[in-house]
Amino acid sequence: MPGYPDSHSRFGIRWTVLTAVGLAAGFAVGFGLGAPTEAIVGMMLVITVIGALLGGVSGAIQSFALPARVPRSISWAIATAAGMAIGLTAGTVGIEFFGFQKGNPVHEALAIAVIGATSGLCVGFAQFWVLRGRVAAAGLWVPASALASGLGFLIGGLIAVGLTGGFRSLAGLAIMGVAGGVLTGSFGGVVLGRLASAQPATR
Repeated sequence: MPGYPDSHSRFGIRWTVLTAVGLAAGFAVGFGLGAPTEAIVGMMLVITVIGALLGGVSGAIQSFALPARVPRSISWAIATAAGMAIGLTAGTVGIEFFGFQKGNPVHEALAIAVIGATSGLCVGFAQFWVLRGRVAAAGLWVPASALASGLGFLIGGLIAVGLTGGFRSLAGLAIMGVAGGVLTGSFGGVVLGRLASAQPATR
């Protein structure tokens, strides 16, 4: 397979930008279709559908920044959609189970962080199956994705709250998507860039 042609800085910038664009677009599509989706499938499944839409859109856009060793194929978008659907659902169920209170700033921040970390963990695990055998130490991508998404969602959500007063409006979701995507992408880009530039793993 071809080597790793980009410098770390070029790869990191491309990954960060496309991750931010992908998350912002994914939030817009996923939550924009949330209400009509709820009318069709009901409340129990709407979060899963939103997660699949969010992951599919963001994964498809993000795939254009993949390292040369990872084929730019639909598998990345599918893996991201599956991971986000499971992670967003699990995170949402988790915060409901532990009784996070809406309107409580501390609880809201913790809820965003939990959903982000859970989504990142599931997405990272799903993407690992695409990366394995193509980049060295691909398993490190799983905890890196969880940490990046947890911090990205948390800080992005806080920025959205500071600018718009909340993150449940379309403007708030867009801001959280862009800000969270920049943070998630910048950290993830460093990790994935280093993994991809190391000696290729054997399949």
